[in-house]
Amino acid sequence: MLCGTTVGPRCTIDLRAFEGNELIEAFVASDITYYILPVFVAEEEPEPVGLSPELQAKYDSSCDRCHTNGAFGAPVIHDEAAWAPRLARGLDSLLNSVKSGRGAMPAGGDCGNCSDDDYRALINYMSGPAP
Repeated sequence: MLCGTTVGPRCTIDLRAFEGNELIEAFVASDITYYILPVFVAEEEPEPVGLSPELQAKYDSSCDRCHTNGAFGAPVIHDEAAWAPRLARGLDSLLNSVKSGRGAMPAGGDCGNCSDDDYRALINYMSGPAP
């Protein structure tokens, strides 16, 4: 149960949200004094997203040769600092760059069978943290 901002060890808990819960109903109906200790749970970082086998194959055949080692100035996979200026232009701008080609990257990123959704997923994967 969560308490709002309080001063000292006391807080008020609104149990109406738990109406119908037998354990809470018994708790409320009893004359026993309960001491509730706060429990703090750290928020977990979201799990990085990997690629489906189909997208992994597209990455391996089209993106890997430049984005793994930064060939021709390509931003390296999972190097968030290298991707930041590109992401600042927006995903649609990146998508247009991939489709039309930019610098040494050929039009379509050398992925003839990639859809716009594939490109977006690959960009998000390469620009995000390593899974």
